[in-house]
Amino acid sequence: MKNSSAHATCTELDAVQAAVHRLAQKSEEQAEQQPQPQLQPQPQPDPSSQHAVHHAVPEVSRPARSYIDLPGPRGWPLLGNALQLQGLGFHSQLESWAGQYGPYYRLRIVGRNYMVLSDREAIAGLLRARPEGMRRSSRVSGLIEECGLRSVFTAEGEDWRRQRRLAMRAMTPEVVRRFFPTLARLNARLRRRWQDALETGQPIAIMHDLNAYALDVVAAFSLGEDFNCLQNSSSLPHDIEQVFGRVSARLTTLVPYWRYLRLPADRAMEAGMRRARAAIQDCIARARERMRAQPELASRPSNMLEAMLVACAAADSEWHDDDVIGNALIMVFAGEDTSSHTLAWLLDLAARHPEAMAGMVEESDRVLGAGFQAESMQMLDRLTYTEAAIKEAMRLKPVAPIIGLEPNQDTRIGDVWVPAGTIVVSLLRHAVAQDLALEQAQEFRPERWLNAQAGQEPCALEKKLMPFGGGPRFCPGRYLALAQMRMLISMLMRNFEFRLRPDAAPVEECYTVTMKPSSLPLEVRRRSGERWSVFN
Repeated sequence: MKNSSAHATCTELDAVQAAVHRLAQKSEEQAEQQPQPQLQPQPQPDPSSQHAVHHAVPEVSRPARSYIDLPGPRGWPLLGNALQLQGLGFHSQLESWAGQYGPYYRLRIVGRNYMVLSDREAIAGLLRARPEGMRRSSRVSGLIEECGLRSVFTAEGEDWRRQRRLAMRAMTPEVVRRFFPTLARLNARLRRRWQDALETGQPIAIMHDLNAYALDVVAAFSLGEDFNCLQNSSSLPHDIEQVFGRVSARLTTLVPYWRYLRLPADRAMEAGMRRARAAIQDCIARARERMRAQPELASRPSNMLEAMLVACAAADSEWHDDDVIGNALIMVFAGEDTSSHTLAWLLDLAARHPEAMAGMVEESDRVLGAGFQAESMQMLDRLTYTEAAIKEAMRLKPVAPIIGLEPNQDTRIGDVWVPAGTIVVSLLRHAVAQDLALEQAQEFRPERWLNAQAGQEPCALEKKLMPFGGGPRFCPGRYLALAQMRMLISMLMRNFEFRLRPDAAPVEECYTVTMKPSSLPLEVRRRSGERWSVFN
């Protein structure tokens, strides 16, 4: 579903870019003669101001620079660097330029300046400054809200605090622990599917099944519904993916044509959004009926939707059904991609590092014993090597290697003055890599996390890595994501073997809304069997 949306997007984007490119060629001489914009000097903010984020980075003796004066790659007249950042690997280009121009550099795209940042301490300061001093990119938030979605992800200021209180009530560790029986059932279903496929000689589409499994988990947690996407084609997951597929497409489109002319894909997205809202309203009605029949759920909700409805039903509640719908929708989409792509990266890395794969197999055998999967959250807590492997995969292949931020007021970042409204593209992965300076940093070595836990590495990795963001807006779904990944990986290690296809090509990083592998060229078989799966 997402691939077909991306194909349509490429066709539309090519047409728009061709028109803009022709315009650039015609106006090249005039554009070169136009003076570059100059940033007016800004008064230095009060260091005690909540909007002065420079306290997060070391003080410098030289005077502050304007971000306009930063170095950066040379671009085309009018278009700037837009044509240099096309394709699914633009994040790698940004990281490469950081190696050339340093942790602070500037881009210009179609008349707008961007600051690109890869100073980890400065990025951490920006994340801590949210929501008062910094906000999420207004362009990203605006595109999502244009599609009819408002949630904790897009909200700012006091509205964000209100939405955040609802999200945190709904995703506590206690709610996740009560969700464990559902998680175990969905885990077992994937195991049966692969066992049946291997017994009958059917191909196993590993990437597809990881996506479907992750979608089943997040839908069950967010909506209290079992869509069984492994075996069925449900309209609601399709509609949600269609909505966010259009968001992803619009993020890479230079001209916001949809505000003036809606293409068939835009009209289909709007229809899908209407169906998705109606379907979630039905989920809410069924959940309320279930909670009336089981009053104990009011004090012990078993999923996120029930917990949100409990909060909405309180006498002094500050939330309503629109808040529930928006947060449920964003959780379904964000939770599916982030978990499934991390799982895919982990399997690929482990298959290329047999010693790490052997470590996860040994731990799964020892912790799970005679069982085929974990039987409790306490058992998951004992999977320390598996958790270390997950964190190592998130270090090397984070699903969110970059994040766009925007200062609410004129401010200083490091020694650079940045005016309000400037997009600050923060290169999270590159910043962490430069800051840690690990030995064999490009190698997949889960044991480095165990050493850090034992105090053998002074620079504790836990404090440096930012796979779930940071500051007040860190991802509230962190606990569920880690539980889900430990549950699935330990089951897979306990029951199956994996190997790279003999003709496996290098896997490429593809970045849209999240970073995913271009393929997953693995074969799988039961540990007690001899037949390897047919790759699909």
